Amino acid sequence: MAIPQTQVTLVARLRDPHDAAAWHRLERLYRDLIVRYAMREGLQAADAEDVAQGVFAALLRSMSTFQYDPARGRFRDYLFTAARAHIFRQNRFRSRLAAGQTALSVDALPDTAGSGAPGVVPADEDHGARERFEQEWIDHHYRRAMEELRRTHPAESVAIFERLLRGEPVEQVAESFATTPAAIYKRRERIRERLKEILDVQLAEEGD
Repeated sequence: MAIPQTQVTLVARLRDPHDAAAWHRLERLYRDLIVRYAMREGLQAADAEDVAQGVFAALLRSMSTFQYDPARGRFRDYLFTAARAHIFRQNRFRSRLAAGQTALSVDALPDTAGSGAPGVVPADEDHGARERFEQEWIDHHYRRAMEELRRTHPAESVAIFERLLRGEPVEQVAESFATTPAAIYKRRERIRERLKEILDVQLAEEGD
């Protein structure tokens, strides 16, 4: 798939560290993904926020020379690599604190600001990390799509869809909304189609 113009434009704008709107959009698109992934990897919420801060700080430092080349990997591959490096540093930092070390070198501190690369994750690091990140990425897009659905679709139809997702029988949902099972099936299919459309747009914008 060709890189969508929306993504090319955003990456180009990010080369300007003073383009606050572009950086705000980047954080709005990806902060929740990074935070939730870090928490999936076992970090507490505050430490996960530090990881996200570190990823964006590292991106800010490197963006002036960043080249978006899909042949070398997707943008989310960069996010995964950066997030894993910061999670590794955060865990190493917490382990040293737990071990009672009070004198830590600057290199041991989690890299949430300042200069320098975010650190290197050992080659034998958990091989399931990529799969967990990919699952979080899927969940992230689903959450975004559901948020968009709630903003743009009738609340009752969304409520019906969510109750069906929770496994409630169609007949029970139909009775709750004083309608027929056939009508519930029709609403469910309309919602599914709309959700697919939203997801397609999100993925196209991201170049996946």
